[in-house]
Amino acid sequence: MGMTGCAFNQPDQAASTRPECVTLESYSFVIEQVMNLQPDWVPLEQTAEGLHYQWTIEDEGGMHTLSATLTSAGCVCGTVASSQFNMGSGKEEIVGLLQGAAVAPVSDLDYTASWLEPRLFISCGIAYVFRQPYLAESTMQDGTTWTLACSRNMGPEVYNSAYSLTVVRPSCMNMHE
Repeated sequence: MGMTGCAFNQPDQAASTRPECVTLESYSFVIEQVMNLQPDWVPLEQTAEGLHYQWTIEDEGGMHTLSATLTSAGCVCGTVASSQFNMGSGKEEIVGLLQGAAVAPVSDLDYTASWLEPRLFISCGIAYVFRQPYLAESTMQDGTTWTLACSRNMGPEVYNSAYSLTVVRPSCMNMHE
């Protein structure tokens, strides 16, 4: 039995100042400016509704993946940042950067301080200590859904921590189901 966060709407969310359409090119430029890494996007799938891309960073300390779903018009409408690493290995910085990158083209980045950070640092930390999964989901004022999942792997896996943040705009909901 896992720990589950409440799902609720955010009535006081600040209006987003991001552009209506963020392309993969502009998204990559922002990631490069913030992380000093140029994303190496691999196309995964093309459907009638849009395109799916993925970028993976892997080294001795962990494996981190950022996925982006684009509408048929080329706008990023959904992202998933996932990380598997050993707790205490110093990879928390990459996890945080990718979590922020997951939010950036899709929703209000400023909202990470009040929604994402307490769940990431407190709730996921508690879940890790008690060896239980944690899941929180919320629908923002603009209809964007944020889902955070974290767990501690107890089996023979290489990494003992797993985090995932999915951010999906309403225009992308059917492509993420």
